[in-house]
Amino acid sequence: MSPIKRYSAILSRVHDGDTLTVHESGRLHKLRLAWLDAPEYGQPYATEARAALYHACLGHQLNITILRWDKYHREVVAIRTDHGLNVNESLIAHGFAWYCPRFGRGPRQLAELEAQAKFLQRGLWTNPHPTPPWTYRAAIHTTRRPARSKTG
Repeated sequence: MSPIKRYSAILSRVHDGDTLTVHESGRLHKLRLAWLDAPEYGQPYATEARAALYHACLGHQLNITILRWDKYHREVVAIRTDHGLNVNESLIAHGFAWYCPRFGRGPRQLAELEAQAKFLQRGLWTNPHPTPPWTYRAAIHTTRRPARSKTG
């Protein structure tokens, strides 16, 4: 996937383990990290994933590569800090997110980093069968759907 745009920014806010807002030249950008899915609020390791993203980005110049926009109009991005840390890779490698190729096929090493995190039981992989966030979201959506009334 060819990059659409590159720019540098600083952290403004971390929303959860895979979504943040950055400040660039007087403008705020809402970002969604590419190729991964972090635990949702209410899931184990959601707080830790958010904290990991915060600490990876705080105090650093962030080099943002926009790959596309999602249906919520967020920039889907890869982030590298001014110290060379690949934030997307780091979250997967430390067990704070799943590699999720359905959000865009990423570099091959992401699957390898996830496999290594599982093997080493890092982060969310301390649980041998953690619930992926897409399964968690689907279950919540199903339980929140109002029942249809039978009238007539």
